[in-house]
Amino acid sequence: MRLEIDSDRRLQALTRAIAQHEAARDANGAHPKQGIAELDALGLLADPPVRAGAMRSLLALLAAVGRGDLSVGRIFEGHVNACWLIEEYGTAAQRKQYRDIAGQSGLFGVWNTDAPDDPLRLEGGRLVGKKNFATGVDGMSHAIVTITEDCARRMIVVPTGGRPVDRSWWRPLGMRASEATSST
Repeated sequence: MRLEIDSDRRLQALTRAIAQHEAARDANGAHPKQGIAELDALGLLADPPVRAGAMRSLLALLAAVGRGDLSVGRIFEGHVNACWLIEEYGTAAQRKQYRDIAGQSGLFGVWNTDAPDDPLRLEGGRLVGKKNFATGVDGMSHAIVTITEDCARRMIVVPTGGRPVDRSWWRPLGMRASEATSST
């Protein structure tokens, strides 16, 4: 059932539900599965408020999620951003395909920052290189990545499962589970 996100009482309940596991999970840095599951159960992964006229509702929702757990808020904001980009720039077939994935608990992100020494690029129809800062990488099913092609930026949606991840440098306070890491 879709959460009526304009209800203060329901947003406060969502904040409390997400906050239940925050302290223990941040201590071990594990992906915040429970918080993401709360959003999914309310239909917010499948149908985040990204359409025209939804900005007030979106901001209230993001604030409520972040109050419960900053890592969940950061990961969910990435999902919302990816969904908006697909809605805005995708074809009708792409929008349907990725709505279906989100409707089956798919979690999206945006992976934009190239590794300075080995930027992501398309070579012979294959993506090669690296991206940094993949917020939510352990729970993400797909990410929008960018490449430069013919002097322009291009967005490509890629599955993220099974990608090698370097966590050695990610040590933020209070946001450890946001998992912003490097990968190839």
